[in-house]
Amino acid sequence: MINPIYGLFFTVIISLFAVRVNSALLGILFVVSFALVFTNQVYVEDTDIHSYLHMYRSTELNTYSDIFILYINNINGHEFLWFYYSKFLGNISNFSEEFFVLTTYTLILSLSAIVAYLASENGRNNFALFLFSLVFFEMTLFSSIYDLWRTIVASLLFIIALFLSNSDKSKYLFRIIMYSACFIHTSIILLVILYETFSFFMNKKEFKLNNSLTFFKFIFILTVTIIALIYVSKLLPYLSYFNDTFLQGYRRYFDLNTNLQFNILNYLSPIYFFIVFYIIFNYKYIKNYEAFALFAFIVVTTMPYIANDMAILYYRASQAPLILLVMMSIRSLIKLPIIYTLFFVVIIFTARMFTIMQALQTDFSKVAKGDFLNLNYGLFNSLFYLYDPIFY
Repeated sequence: MINPIYGLFFTVIISLFAVRVNSALLGILFVVSFALVFTNQVYVEDTDIHSYLHMYRSTELNTYSDIFILYINNINGHEFLWFYYSKFLGNISNFSEEFFVLTTYTLILSLSAIVAYLASENGRNNFALFLFSLVFFEMTLFSSIYDLWRTIVASLLFIIALFLSNSDKSKYLFRIIMYSACFIHTSIILLVILYETFSFFMNKKEFKLNNSLTFFKFIFILTVTIIALIYVSKLLPYLSYFNDTFLQGYRRYFDLNTNLQFNILNYLSPIYFFIVFYIIFNYKYIKNYEAFALFAFIVVTTMPYIANDMAILYYRASQAPLILLVMMSIRSLIKLPIIYTLFFVVIIFTARMFTIMQALQTDFSKVAKGDFLNLNYGLFNSLFYLYDPIFY
């Protein structure tokens, strides 16, 4: 079998013209193949991944109650559900680093596949297309999978909760998942506050832009939320939390954000044109969670330009709404002739190959030990011949 990067591309091409690919089979192959590729690395010091391995090893010396008390004393970087997860894996594997990394990549990719499946309306639309777009249309997911484990796990759980909020499932189930994500990464707290604020005013399942009252409520909530966050950001230096500056971990990046300047070129990406296209042609039937994704994305991308001392918090929080917007934008292709979708897939895949080739010099240089784009790096080769992660 070939490298899953090329395999996913060929699969979505086949799904456009042939019988629909089995969603369960595709999802399993996607998860297993990419998990093996990402796990097969050389793990060196002074990287984010090495920090996660250090967190993992540290749980061996702490009890579950110790972990929770540590979180109560300082929530920043000590989210207890992540440490519970790490300790549980350590207990059942004798704290094997290889087992921890492989399981974590499998978890992240499984959650990604679930998000794509739910976005495709439980496979009724082209699941392969949504999975392809999740990986290639916007590279946030791929770059986050590599080394921002807590952020991406929490973001994916938050997205799954949003999809469930629009279904007939229990209203308590999606909130349990959503609130649990806060204890994996603190940035989700901001998204939960934004969601509850948005839901309080927009409590219907469909968001109709042709309704003037709905539109002005959206603008009003957006404006008030941004003003409130500006006020809160000015209060933060005066707040303390158990003798520790509130969210000081996020404020330590202040010096990196002082020169942040708006550049319109950053927002001329194809994804934003697709989103506008989708809104124009579906303005009467936009789902409530889609409107929230747009609302949250505007808030978290606007705030760094106004009060940028916590830009890292807004950057982390932006990943969930951005992934949702990717899924939302792909829906604009569903009703178009297949030839346009084919052009989209080919163009995006070609462009991302250049992006990944550049990233191989830096971010992805250690993934698959430099063979990330090797055509022969398929499931069987990576499992039986090439799989040999190295830990330092």
